[in-house]
Amino acid sequence: MKLPNTFRSKRLHGVLFSAVMLSYTLGGINAHAKEIDRLSLPMTMLPTEVRVLTGTGEFSDLRMAAFAYRIPLSRRFGIDRFELASGVISDDHKGRLFASLGPVWQLPIGDGRTFAEFSFSPTIIGGSTFGDRDLGGNFHFTSSLAFGTTMGAQDNFAVSLRAQHTSNGRIRNDNPGLDLFGLNFSYQFGQ
Repeated sequence: MKLPNTFRSKRLHGVLFSAVMLSYTLGGINAHAKEIDRLSLPMTMLPTEVRVLTGTGEFSDLRMAAFAYRIPLSRRFGIDRFELASGVISDDHKGRLFASLGPVWQLPIGDGRTFAEFSFSPTIIGGSTFGDRDLGGNFHFTSSLAFGTTMGAQDNFAVSLRAQHTSNGRIRNDNPGLDLFGLNFSYQFGQ
């Protein structure tokens, strides 16, 4: 079965976008590692996770690239940490900045290196339209589920598959919901 050129072009664009964002992020972390040590920045100020996701269904042309910051806290209500995520959701014509903040629960599976993670966070998107489609306002809620594994001598690197849903929770009449799937790459500094 031969795929239409537009489908192949959009997928290629998504893969290239993801590769550029990942290489830029990893290159930047490596290039500035000595400056981070010299400045003695608190490790919680550094992004610990990079997300590269692509939309499905009505929003299959959307892509998301984000950085997430871990905010450690005492373990109340089983919450492992709070997470501040920010980035851009884009199609072929425009990008919209977003930010979210919420709790993350992580459950070890089997040997402890494999894990499942659930999060829920209020989300602000800097614009609700993509072409003639409307997400239903700027205020949303994002829930996600990820499965991954840690690697490295100190288990400080992790890769996970992430599925997330963003919608306004029916606080507006327009509420198509945005489903995204993709990869998380995380690194824990100072372990």
